[in-house]
Amino acid sequence: IAISWCTADNVGNIALARRIQHLDDDKRRLSDDIWFSITAYNTRKDKLSYSVLPVKIEYKRDRLSRITNDLQYCVSKAKYVQIKEFNNEIERIKHLK
Repeated sequence: IAISWCTADNVGNIALARRIQHLDDDKRRLSDDIWFSITAYNTRKDKLSYSVLPVKIEYKRDRLSRITNDLQYCVSKAKYVQIKEFNNEIERIKHLK
């Protein structure tokens, strides 16, 4: 993830770099939140927790899946930009000779 962010930043695609960074932070935060919710569900014995927490956990897992997919798309886009820039650099060097 960090390499993709740096790649996007180095080629001047600041929006993509920030999007990757933002999605990675969201993914990390949401993963921790899911872990905490599952722990709370397993330790609490009241009826409210048993009825509400599974719904919240499922919603958070769906969000995590969407964030992960968006992050993979952005990383792929950064890889494409890197390859494109690399090919442009090779062409530039060929024309200098």
